[in-house]
Amino acid sequence: MSDPVNHPSHYVVGGLEMFETFRTVYGDDAALGFALGNVFKYSWRAANQNAKHQDSSKQVEDLRKAAKYIEFAIGILETDE
Repeated sequence: MSDPVNHPSHYVVGGLEMFETFRTVYGDDAALGFALGNVFKYSWRAANQNAKHQDSSKQVEDLRKAAKYIEFAIGILETDE
């Protein structure tokens, strides 16, 4: 079963998760920018009154997705220490 926050099935191909593959291919600097861009996107979408999702459960899901990308960003920065 797909978990839309932690393991969205549409971001897994051949057992490879998109974010980790992106990080491997493009490196930590690009992956950090990608993660922070997604934090912005999902926060914006959750807060924007004209957002795609008007129902609060979808807004909560978007905030959980933003939090997941914050975790990705922290993981990248912690490996730099």
